[in-house]
Amino acid sequence: MRRVGVGFICLALIASCGGGGGNQSSGTPKNGGTATIALESELRTLDPMDSSLLVEREVFYNLYDSLFTIDPSLTIKSGLVKSWDVSDPLNYKFTLQSGVKYQDGTPFNGASVKANIERYKTGATSRRKSDLASVNSVEVTDDTHVVFSESPTPRCWPRWSTARG
Repeated sequence: MRRVGVGFICLALIASCGGGGGNQSSGTPKNGGTATIALESELRTLDPMDSSLLVEREVFYNLYDSLFTIDPSLTIKSGLVKSWDVSDPLNYKFTLQSGVKYQDGTPFNGASVKANIERYKTGATSRRKSDLASVNSVEVTDDTHVVFSESPTPRCWPRWSTARG
């Protein structure tokens, strides 16, 4: 009887590992449709300023762009910042991507960068204050150029690659 039980369990395991066929299409991908995604916990906010949960950051990476990105080899790459000049260690000059708009059609520009940084630095519920503690000011040169002035502390701009929104 024991052999029959072991045989049945082995058969069940083998059957559950099968290829199954399913609905597999090998055609050209199409736009549209619905994606269902499972997360390990509920989101508390969609505002990066108020976020303190890793699961929220995972969602932000798919919703918002950042000033910089980091590639798989941990090299800082351009994001919304097209290029940068850090020849002066206390003043970082950034050239922004042009033609970018927020979801409501508002243009992304130097003024919006400054407003977001100031909001993150001064918001009562901001969890980004420590990330930006060394930024003394943001000067808008024009729509596509900003200058971040920092205090002489370790550079914080690599952290901007993880701050979305």
